[in-house]
Amino acid sequence: MKNNVKENPWINAIMASLLAIGIFYISRSMSFMVALVEMVPFIILYVNDGWKFSLLSFALSFLASLIFSNPVDISLRMASIVILTIFIGEGIKRKKELKKIVLYSSFIKFAIFLGLSLVYYLVSKDNPVDLLRGNMNAMIDDSIKTLSMDVNFQMEEMDSMVALLREAVDLVISVLPAFTFITAYIIMAINTILSIYVLKKVREDLNYSLKFNSYRPTESYKMGLLTIGLALAFLYLMNFNQIELLTKNVLAVLSFFLALDGLALMDFYYEKKLPKFFRVLFPIIFIVGLKMYVFYVVIGIMDLLLDFRKRGIRNVG
Repeated sequence: MKNNVKENPWINAIMASLLAIGIFYISRSMSFMVALVEMVPFIILYVNDGWKFSLLSFALSFLASLIFSNPVDISLRMASIVILTIFIGEGIKRKKELKKIVLYSSFIKFAIFLGLSLVYYLVSKDNPVDLLRGNMNAMIDDSIKTLSMDVNFQMEEMDSMVALLREAVDLVISVLPAFTFITAYIIMAINTILSIYVLKKVREDLNYSLKFNSYRPTESYKMGLLTIGLALAFLYLMNFNQIELLTKNVLAVLSFFLALDGLALMDFYYEKKLPKFFRVLFPIIFIVGLKMYVFYVVIGIMDLLLDFRKRGIRNVG
């Protein structure tokens, strides 16, 4: 330990429970933002004090959350958190690669989401995808009604805007699996990285690098891309009915990881040249302001092929 204070695992378990209860309570109005950190107290407790005190913390959090949450909802949520906490916690304790912990836990979270969606469909007989489409179209209809009250708004403009929004809904639905997996990956990455960041403050046996620019494609990553490409080609030759939809989702996920690698590579170059503020600001300007997401995808593809960091290149342009 980095400090000489003897920690009490019972107090740690209670503190983790209180933090989790607070997070669950806030999540009623900020569900996605809270999901980014909801596992952190449990992961830290699991790594530091073991599964017994983690189990105590899970139980206390569950019982207290029943006061303000639906029993079914909180049960399903806690079950997901328990599974993912054990997986991530064991990965950290066994010093597995950070990238593998995040990636595999993302697959688990994605599988849990699919399982819950299937259960919901079997119980309610309502298709979750159709419900999402209906809700999104209802939001568009409400917006149309609001805008129609504005006498300065031209009907021609409204028709074109509605058409674009309808197309956007169809696009979102078509890549919903990819979007769900990417969201799961982001949530798992933030929970895992924050947990390791806190743990490194009190432990000396964790040697994880949390620098973003250390993210880079590995040989297994390249083999995975090759395998996916061959699988898609095989399905195309076999006249698989949903090959276009499948390809669209696969490309969306791959472009996300390639863009992530592109961002990491550019940050690697500018680490000693720019302050952290500008290293964060520039990608935001390029992606959000200039809509140059593809630029980072291309950089990621180039790095995948040439592995610039392995070559020791430290200059751009």
